Amino acid sequence: MSIDPAEAERAHQVRLGDELPQEFRKRYWNQVKQTLQRVFQTKESLANELVGKTREKLKRLEEEKGPQTFFYHAGPLEIASDLTGRKPIGPPQKALYQELLEEWSSPEQLNDLEKVRREGHLDVSHPED
Repeated sequence: MSIDPAEAERAHQVRLGDELPQEFRKRYWNQVKQTLQRVFQTKESLANELVGKTREKLKRLEEEKGPQTFFYHAGPLEIASDLTGRKPIGPPQKALYQELLEEWSSPEQLNDLEKVRREGHLDVSHPED
């Protein structure tokens, strides 16, 4: 029995008000922590503290207002930059982040990453908003 690709894709979709899978959250925050350490040269203890405090704030907000899935639309680079107060994100940070993206990516995702590169969104000279 083969799996319908469209059905598999729907199985991974999150709808408004749904909880995000715990595994996704764990991976996301680990990537934020790695970005803090490698891209913004944050010591591990401080990276753990920043991530921990942010997760606690988000948890309290979710307890009060329900799932905050929109938060996870921001990528680890943007969150790490916000946590360190280092804006704008410059060419050296983007180059280091590209290295992390390659480490985190599966072979299929590397194709998507190459498309993002071609479009220039992670180009070291691409301006940040």
